[in-house]
Parts: sequence; structure tokens; C-alpha cells
Amino acid sequence: MSTHPVLPLPPFISSSVPKSGTHMMQQLLNGIPHVNNRIENLQTKFFVNNPPVGFYEDHARRLSLLQPNQFGIGHLYYSDRYARMLEERGLKHIFLYRDPRDILVSLTYFIASKWVEHPLHPYFKTRYVTFQDRALALLQGTPEFPATFGQYFTPFYGWLDDSRCLHVSFEQLMVTPAKRRETLLRILRFLWADAPLPASLSAMAGSMNARIDSSSSRTFRAGRIGAWRTEFTPRIKALFQQDAGHLVVKAGYERSTQW
Repeated sequence: MSTHPVLPLPPFISSSVPKSGTHMMQQLLNGIPHVNNRIENLQTKFFVNNPPVGFYEDHARRLSLLQPNQFGIGHLYYSDRYARMLEERGLKHIFLYRDPRDILVSLTYFIASKWVEHPLHPYFKTRYVTFQDRALALLQGTPEFPATFGQYFTPFYGWLDDSRCLHVSFEQLMVTPAKRRETLLRILRFLWADAPLPASLSAMAGSMNARIDSSSSRTFRAGRIGAWRTEFTPRIKALFQQDAGHLVVKAGYERSTQW
């Protein structure tokens, strides 16, 4: 029998850049003893511009309703106002991100194959039928979805400037088992700080790792690192550098936009 007292963990938030491993992070966090976020609970999901009216008021109310041992999850644009909302409620924030180039690859395939609600899904079956056509449509914007890839994704990466967040990359969770374990321990130390632990850090990290099941994720496709290297054509690369090259530098994947 464990001699560790089971103390509730204060509620917290895990947000991510879309297509960065959101479902995997939810599985990992649900592997922490006594901690839970149910995928079907809409009240604990926090998405950008949802609802479109009264966004901050709705999120402020629901953030305040999060209970001990519970976490919220979603995709959130950075804003000073939202950062203050989290700070005022004492909510720690784990921010998950990924190489934007691999996000473009993943998003292109996801819209074409599974994201039937996306405005471009039907056009990816008729008007844009090759990977290059689809990727260029996302990078340039279209009448059906005017925002370019860079315009849509830049505000998510604003959380990298918030020192109160724990910044976790998709690559840190995927590159090697050892790096994943190191990252899981970093997450646990961030959440508990100096508070008594319900179990050893090693045991909790093992429990988290055991929860990963990519087959249960509707949004998972391949989870590859560096897929852009084989998918990008010279045209895609040039347009990406123009539209979203700054994100690659901001997130630390390159030193300049000329890669």
C-alpha cells in the first residue's frame, strides 16, 4: 500500500497548436493518477473563437468551473487577456506545439481525408486534387477559406512568449522513448512543483506513457517527424518561407527563414 497521501491536483489547462498531438497529450495527461479529462465533456474544451460571440466571457466562466484533478484542453490563440484569465484563476498551462512545416503536411492530408466539416474538404476532392495543389491552397488562402496558413496559425505560437507556460514540443514526445520520458517528468514536475506526490515521478511517467493509443484517435495519421522534407516541392517550400517561415524560426526549428 502506498504511503503517499492522495492530494488533489489543482485544475490546469493543456492547449496546443492544431495537428501537434492534441489527442496524444490528452491520453498522456489522463494517465496521471486521479487526473481526468473526458473527451465527450464539451465544458472542458476550450477552442479559439468558440463560441464566436461572448468568447472571453464563456471561457472565463468555464475555466472557473474546472475542478481539482481536472484539466481543460483545446486550441487557443495567445492574447494578453487570455493569459491574464489563466493567471487570475491560478491555472497552470501546458502548451504543445510542433514544427509548422509538418503541421502543414498533416493538415493537408487531414482535411482531404477526414475533416469533412472544413470548408475546403469538398474542394480537396474536386478543385485541389494533388498534395501540392492542396498545400498551396492552404498557404495562399482561397475564397472559401481566405486566411493563409501563416495568418491562421501565427496566434497559436504566441504562447511561446509566455514564460508561465510549460512549452512542450511534439518532437520531444516522439523522437525517442528516453526523450519522451524526460519530457513526461518535466510535465509532472511543472504540475506538482513542491506539492506532495500521489506516487513516484517514475511510476506516474510510466502510467502516462502506457495510456498512448494512436488507434483511438480520429485525427492521428502518421505522427512523423520531418515529413515535410519528402512532401514539400520547391514551390511549396518557397511559398511556406514567405507565408509562415517566421513560425519555424520562432519555434526554434531553424535560425532563419532561408532553410
